This record gives sequence, C-alpha cells and structure tokens, in this order.
Amino acid sequence: MAGRSLSHRTSRRRVQGPVDGVPFLDSTRPLEFVIDLCLVGVLFVVPLTMGGRGDVGKLLMTTLVAVAAICFAIQRLRSNGFRWRLTGVEIPALLGLAIVVLQIVPLGATVLRTISPELSRLLAGHGTGLPFPLWDTISTNVYATQGAISVYLAYLLYFFLIVHRLQSLQDVEKVLRCIAGITVLIAVIGLLQRFAGNGNFLWLYQHPLRDTYGSVKGTFSNPNHFAHFMSLGIGCLIWWWMDGTRVWSNGGRANDSLLRKLLPFGIAMVLFATLLSFSRGGCLVISVTLTLAVGMWWSLGRLNRRVVVAMALLGLPVLVGLSIYGAAQLSTEIGSLAEIRDVQKLANGRQALWSAMQSSGKRFLWTGSGLGTHQDVYRTYLPEHFEFNFSHGESGYLQLFEESGLLGICLLLFAISIVLRWARESFQGRMTSGCIAAAIVPALAASLLHSFFDFVWYISGCMAVTIALLACLARVVQLERAASRSRPSDGTLSETRHRVPGMSYLAICSVAVAATLLGVLVVKDRLPRALASPHWERYVRISSATSGEESKREQQDRLASMYRSLAKAIRLDPGNPRPRLRLATVSMRRFDVAQEFAENSMSIGQIRETVQLSGFKTKKELDDWLTRAFDAKIQLLRIAREQAMFVATTSPLQGTAYLHLAELDFLTPEDSRGMEPYIRQASLVRPYDAGVQFAQGAVAARKGDMDRARAHWKSAFVRDRETRIRIIRTLGPQLPAATFIEMFEPTTPDLGRLLALYNDLGIVTEADYVASRYVSSLEEDARKYHGEAAAEIWWIAQSVHAELGDAARQTRAVEQAVKATPHDIVKRETLAGLYFDQQQFAQALVEYEWCVRRRPRDKSLLRRVREASIRSMDNRSARTVDKNDTVLSRQ
Repeated sequence: MAGRSLSHRTSRRRVQGPVDGVPFLDSTRPLEFVIDLCLVGVLFVVPLTMGGRGDVGKLLMTTLVAVAAICFAIQRLRSNGFRWRLTGVEIPALLGLAIVVLQIVPLGATVLRTISPELSRLLAGHGTGLPFPLWDTISTNVYATQGAISVYLAYLLYFFLIVHRLQSLQDVEKVLRCIAGITVLIAVIGLLQRFAGNGNFLWLYQHPLRDTYGSVKGTFSNPNHFAHFMSLGIGCLIWWWMDGTRVWSNGGRANDSLLRKLLPFGIAMVLFATLLSFSRGGCLVISVTLTLAVGMWWSLGRLNRRVVVAMALLGLPVLVGLSIYGAAQLSTEIGSLAEIRDVQKLANGRQALWSAMQSSGKRFLWTGSGLGTHQDVYRTYLPEHFEFNFSHGESGYLQLFEESGLLGICLLLFAISIVLRWARESFQGRMTSGCIAAAIVPALAASLLHSFFDFVWYISGCMAVTIALLACLARVVQLERAASRSRPSDGTLSETRHRVPGMSYLAICSVAVAATLLGVLVVKDRLPRALASPHWERYVRISSATSGEESKREQQDRLASMYRSLAKAIRLDPGNPRPRLRLATVSMRRFDVAQEFAENSMSIGQIRETVQLSGFKTKKELDDWLTRAFDAKIQLLRIAREQAMFVATTSPLQGTAYLHLAELDFLTPEDSRGMEPYIRQASLVRPYDAGVQFAQGAVAARKGDMDRARAHWKSAFVRDRETRIRIIRTLGPQLPAATFIEMFEPTTPDLGRLLALYNDLGIVTEADYVASRYVSSLEEDARKYHGEAAAEIWWIAQSVHAELGDAARQTRAVEQAVKATPHDIVKRETLAGLYFDQQQFAQALVEYEWCVRRRPRDKSLLRRVREASIRSMDNRSARTVDKNDTVLSRQ
C-alpha cells in the first residue's frame, strides 16, 4: 500500500499466538491433533468424493466435522477455561440456522397462509377435495430441507472450529499450505485422468452421466466446478511461492526451500488444468483471481523484475502445452463470448431458469420455499421446456433467494459486508497479514463472482475450501486487532481475554450441543442418503442408457433392473420422495409392457373404464376381479399408487404424483375422487408440464370441448419427447395424417414415429402420405449438415424412397450419402447396385471397380464388375477382370 514504508514491507517479524494455546497440527497433544486432522481431512477428503456434491461426500464432511466438534468440546470441558473468539458473523449465522429450522416446523394452516400465501394457492386441493392433509410447513419438501440443515450446521461448526484452533499466523499459513496442496493434487489427478484415464473418475468410479474424456474435470463431475476449485487454491500457491520461506525447526528451511522450487511447476499445472477444462466461466473467474492477486502483490511492493520474469517463464510451458492439447477448442469457447449477442443464448437456457427463479422468489418472498427445494419449485414457474433437469439454480444468489427469501438474502449481504471489512483490515495490517490477505481475498472474490452464474456454493468440496479461507481471514483480523491493542517488548502477541462469568461455560455447552445434534443428523439423515446413493446412481445409469431400438423383452428386463435399484434405495432411505416417484412411474410402465405379452392385454386406461362400467360394490370384489384378470401383475399398480400417495403427501409440488393417482384412482372405489380433482391439482403445481397438459386435454375431450383439448395437446406436444410419443400413439390412429400433421407440426423424428405407427397398423394410404412428408423433411435436414451426420440422414431418406418405390429419388439420396462419406464401401456398393438396376452400367462399373480395389478378394463384387463391363460393352475392363479371376483362382 502507498502508506507503507519500505522497511515495513520487508519486515519479517512473526506474530506469535498465546503461550497457552496448542499450535495447529501439533502431534504432541493427541486430542488437539485429532481435531486438526479432521479439519484438514475435510479439505482433502471431500473434494476427492466427486467434489462433495453427492451424498457420500456430504456424509464424510459432516462426519469429520462432528468428530472434530465433539473432541473440541471434550478438550475444552477438560481445560481450565474457554474464551469464545467473536468474529462478527455469529448473529447472521445463527439467524440463518433459525430460518432453516423454521422452514420445517409445523406452523398450522392459518399461520402458513399468512407467511406464505403462495403455498395455499398451489396446494388448494390438500385437505379439501383430495385425500391429503393440510400442508403446514414453509418448506415444500421437508426431507430436502432436513438434509440442508445438517450441511449448514456442519459449515458453521467447521468455520468456528478453525477460528478457535488457529493460535497464530503461523497456524493460518499451515492451513493455506494445505489448501495449496489439495489444489495441486486435484489438478494433477485431472491431467492424469485426461491423458492417461479410462473414463472413470479416479480410475475407479463410473459416474452415471459423465466421464473424464474431452476436458479436465479432476474429481468434479462439472468442469466449471473444477475450474472454480483451481481459482480458490491458486492464490495460496502464489502466496507460498512469494512469501513461503520460514524457519520452522532444524532443517525446516531446507525442506521449505525445496518445496518453493517446485511451487512454480504446481502453479503451471493448475493453470494448464484450468485452461483444459474449457470452462468459459472458469477461465473468466481464474483470470479475475490472478488479476486481483497480482494487483495486491504489487500494492505490497513484492513484484520486482525477478518475479515478473519468473512469472513470464512460468507461462511459457502452459502456452506450449495448450497449443498442443486444445488451443483450438479453448479459442472457440472463449471466442464465442464475443460472437454471442443474445444473453439468453449465452446463458444456454439459464436466462429462462433465472426468470423462473425470480418469479418463485417473489411468490415465496419472505422465507422462501425451503432450503434444498429448488428442484421441486422451479418447474412451477418455468414456461420453457428442457430435456434435462436443473438440479441447481445456476446462480447461488438467486437460488438462495428462491429457497430462503428476502431474509436469507439480507443475512447473506450482511455477512458479505463483514467479510469485506475483514479483507480491508487484514490487507492494511502488518506485512505478514497483508501477504496472507493477498492469498485469501482473490479466492473469496472468485467465489462471490462465480456464484452470479453458477452454483458453486452448493458444492461441498468448494465450500469447504471457501469456509477455511474465511476462517483464516477472520483469524488474521483478530490477531491484527490484538496486535494493535498490546505489543509486548519481546515481540510476541498475547490476545486479551475478556471473560464474562458463566459465558465460557455457556459457549462450550453450545458447541457440545451443536456437535451432538450434528452427530445425530449424520446417523439419522446423512447415512441413509449415502447408503442409498449407489442404488440411485445405478438406476440413473440404467435409465440413461436406454435405446429407442430395444425390443419389448429388453425393455421389460431394463424396467425390472430399474425397479430393483429403486426398491433398494427406498429400503435404505425410506424418507426420500424422489426414488419413490420414480418407482411409481417404473411400476406402471412395467405393468404396461407386461400386458403386451398377456392374453388379456388391457391397458391401464382400459382397466379403469372397465372398472367404472362394472360398478363393483366393495373393494374386495374389485381386488378379486383384478387378481383373477391380471394375476400378480396388478400388485405393480398398487405399489405405484402407494408410492405416489407418499410423494404427494411429503413433496406436494411433484405434479407427476397427482397424474399417477388420477390414473390409479379406480383401485380404491371406497375413496374414489375421480380423475379430474387430481389433474386440477397437478395443473396448479405444474402448469407447464407436458404430461399435465396432455391429461387436461383428455379431460376437455371427455367433456366435448375439443378446441380446448387440441390447445392442451398442442402445448404438450412441443414440450416433451415422451409425451409426443404418447400423443402419436393415442391420436395418430384416430386422426387423418394430414390433420395430425397440420395440428401438431411434428419434427422429422416425430414424422418417422408417425410413419412407423401407420405401417404397424397397416394403414397404407396414410403411411404413404406421411412417408412423402417425412422424406422431404429428411432431405431438408440433411442439407444442413456435412460428413457423417449428413450421410446418416441421407441414408434414412433413401430407405423411405425405397419403401415408396421411387428408385430415381432413392438413387439421388444415396449419391448424396456417398458424397458426404466417399470412403463408405456399403454406400458405394448400394449406389452401384441402383445404377445397375436402372441400366446405368457405366456409372455402376465405376462404383463396382472402386469397391473391388477395397475388397479385391470378394468374388461377388468381381462378378458384378464383369457383368457391368459386359453390359457397357467395355471389353478392356472385362479382360482385366478375367485376369484378376485367374490370379485369384491360382491363389
């Protein structure tokens, strides 16, 4: 800083901790050493478990923090005294915990209607027309919010434990070195996985949806989060390199000097790995981090010519490696930032999501919809349809607003203001504190910036490092404030202790209670989630590996495997509504597929109509008939209804649960509500869902309101692939092809499905009409592509022309396919055959000779060449073929 003298900048005087404090990672004190190992273990273990994003990573984090907190409480109760080190964030932290706890406390319908009137609107059917109790909690998914409480409590304890275990700036530097070490380790793992990997993370774990190819991800499923993790740790690496020489003990200087010589290579690897993540947001954030770090080091007067030259030399191997392994892809990613004018296109769907989250936040204005409920809420306010699920809000600020309301945002802004004050005080303090601030502040700035367009605050591996850095910064400020109050003549610093009678005992009792509560949550909440996680991932892996070309038997086996995985997940974690909803869906699909092989092949809709017409007087009569008619298969529908009831009761914003209950309402004649109330409730919580729109269309059609029915069906058709298939199968046989195409404007794949339907039904006239429209759409699509993609579409087009009997257009389609992929022998041979059949023998001869050069021992090709040459009166070619035949016969 400008106000600092040169002598102050170069001063290396140490600020020591209190004489009665045990240094961090001191192995001579076993209990304190266990605490410190748990705290450091969070930094190293959690990022290695897929960044701590899943339930296993969160279990390990909460377990380590709980063990550390219990040991800390025991150690302090055994000691002679304890002084709580106030940081200034205690009040917002406790208020935040109070808000989250309030979200899961039953408040009663009257109070809830006052606090959150939107819930009363959305759940109008609960407690009135449907068999569900009145909803009485702020959270729309108590299970999800309970999981968030354990993580939030672990974060709080982790922060305060680090603050109370760091006795001096030397201890702070130990934590910074740990962060630098895990950053280099994750970067090395990422690079090794990229260049010597087998597609599995850590060479062992197969993620259900991601692999390690293409970009560097480290132990994170998302390259953006990997790049963010690098941004958090690179400041500590630079600090260690710039300010790392310390005298620890005998021989300590030599060891540290050796590490400092290796640090430039670590920095280079971190930069190289970040660039190879090909993350635009990650590259932007690490650029800001480096810029801020360089500015702070320059302000400290530590950037001289030697350092600048070293930094330039450091960039050379990074640039060379990047030019070899991915400069083109990275330039394309970065260049796209300058080419895109539309914010929504840049956001790749995030703009629509953010708009929906803003709408949700405004509707749940004060207390939010419940921490962890984003997946339940955002679809209610998202008009656009996406083929994927937004598991998080793609913005930490907006998701916090959505889930905790204005109260949560105000507490966040208050906490940020405190952190900014810490940053200013630490940087304006002693030289050692300023250097530490130069390591921490850029990382915190990266976290605040990246959270505008990503959900890095919801990744436990990233948050563990962020919280550790916050604790280090808070401790530096405390030590600096203590230094300004008392500076003993021996140059050491002793913190002033202000004890209030009884407060120390109250503080340590509070820590003990929080540690015990977290331990209970680990066993009752986090452990079941982690145990069920492998079975859920197996279900995701099976369901995502589906192929449209599978047979009914293959589909039956796949559904059975999905069912077993979900059943195991539910048995281990019975409170989770997500696998229960999927089990309901899978059970109904299993029944439908099994019915296709049965003699009595009635669909669920046909069974419902039969039950309604039969007028069974008791449930026993109905159950007896269902068992006789459908054997044990009917149990699948009973299971589906049971699971859907659980979901609608515990996670009431899941519209699919109400649709399942509407279809299966016939199973409980004594408590039947009919389909319409369930569909009406589904339309409240999922007004834009394709399945809900389809069901609303069916209700309107039964009432004779066909205009309204068509409006709902058209809206459903453009939203969801499965719903489009359902509409094609349901309405396709009932409407003329021209009417169907005019009404729904199907895409090329949907025209193909419609054609397949008419072919299966044997409706030749309609099939021919659809085929002509389908092939025209195929050819139009093929002209937009090149290479293999274009050839594949042209190849489908030629098969449709063949079905229509149009040989000339079939030939032109194959010509285009050959032009797109000229080295494909199958296509060239097919084209030769078409030429030959149309008596274009010269063209056929050219193609056959090309094929013979690739397969000179293929006798059928040789005969074709000879026949084509004879037909085209090319005697010279015929003699050449005879010679080849002679040579071949001798061989």
